[in-house]
Amino acid sequence: MRPTITASRAALLIALLACAGKLWLASHTFGTGDVRTFQGFAHAVHRLGVADVYAHPFYGRMLYNHPPVTGTWLSLAGAAGHAGIPFPLFIRIPAIAADVGTALLVYAMVDRRAGVRKAVAASVMVSASPVLFMVSGYHGNTDPVFVFFTLLAVYLLADLRRPGPAGIAFALALGVKIVPVVVLPALLVVALLQGRRKLLRFVLGLGGVSLVIWGPAAWYQWSGLRHNVFGYAGGTADWWGLSGLVTALAGHPGDVLQLLQGPGRFAVVALSAGAGALLAYRSPDRLPGIAGLTLALFLCLSTASATQYLAWAAAGLFLVEFWTATLYGITAGICLVISYTQRCGDPWCIIGRTESVRLAFPVWWELTAWLCLTFAVAVGLRLMAAGAPGIRQAAPTRPVLYVQKRSRNAPHMAEAAPGTSPGPPPPSSGRGAGSEAAQ
Repeated sequence: MRPTITASRAALLIALLACAGKLWLASHTFGTGDVRTFQGFAHAVHRLGVADVYAHPFYGRMLYNHPPVTGTWLSLAGAAGHAGIPFPLFIRIPAIAADVGTALLVYAMVDRRAGVRKAVAASVMVSASPVLFMVSGYHGNTDPVFVFFTLLAVYLLADLRRPGPAGIAFALALGVKIVPVVVLPALLVVALLQGRRKLLRFVLGLGGVSLVIWGPAAWYQWSGLRHNVFGYAGGTADWWGLSGLVTALAGHPGDVLQLLQGPGRFAVVALSAGAGALLAYRSPDRLPGIAGLTLALFLCLSTASATQYLAWAAAGLFLVEFWTATLYGITAGICLVISYTQRCGDPWCIIGRTESVRLAFPVWWELTAWLCLTFAVAVGLRLMAAGAPGIRQAAPTRPVLYVQKRSRNAPHMAEAAPGTSPGPPPPSSGRGAGSEAAQ
């Protein structure tokens, strides 16, 4: 059995074992308050439909801010309940399943660029990531799902050269959450560099499926869709990133935080997307690492805060550099353990319980995780600028010789393959064919 086949099966087995562990956790815990929120969303979608739910007023400050693909999944909650699947488990199934695909995609893309050993190591760390384990298996949100579809689009475009399916996959990613829009310029650049027809196929795939996903909601409830989804600024807690740093150093400066979380977020989107496009133009064969780095940069600079956002960079950083990705995963995982433990009052709520009021969050763990992410992004940018390894061009085991036919009046000649030097003339034989070069 070939080593690559054995390694890929090992990566799949570990991903499935991690999936089983997350399913067990999801079936024995209720999750965070997001589960209760999604339960209310599911009831509204069942009564109003995927499009009209954007016009429905929810209690308090809550609004339905999820794209239509998430609404389509929520519309199946009733059928799942009749089948005996409790809602806290139902809402976490997509993220748990997506993590299996993400681990396999990381294996495939790292193997193509760095070899099978590093591919197995990266895939195992993604499967065992404490961030993904807790966000997918416990939290109850859809962030790992859009990460999977984003990496699937990258793999289809960069490695398989399938721009049409890549556009479809990216449309699904945007249909889960609009966060991966920062990766879109890099994808467009790479598709254009592959040729105008490739770009056209990518745009047609993206545009056609996006029309199906967004069309009904945009037609019937554009005002609610624009306000709830496209106008959503993200979680406004001040414990992460630049907002957390400003709060830790200067208390709660309202004007500064309002600037960061208001107009500042558009500058963050533009900077992250522009950096990804520039790197993709310089090194299109490194698109997987560039996509992971772009999502990590967006999270690093983001002025929005929510614990599930830490999943944005958990897998993609392993396409950039192994050790900094591991460092971020450990520190962010500790950050999540502390957060979820404080929310529940004990480690992990028993099913049927909801989270209690959040206690004061230790600021040093947030800043530590953010600083580790900042360090990983800085290392990644340096590697990409310096020319990190792209797609490996594996040499054939035996050089191919292009043999010219032997004429009666001309001596035997053998032309070496491009990139190799011609060897000595082969010994004469009755068949008149050159021998293969020795390894």
